[in-house]
Amino acid sequence: ENLAEQKLETKKDNYQ
Repeated sequence: ENLAEQKLETKKDNYQ
C-alpha cells in the first residue's frame, strides 16, 4: 500500500 503511494509521489516529482 505504501509502495503504491510512494510510486505516485515519484511520478509527481517527475512532473515537476
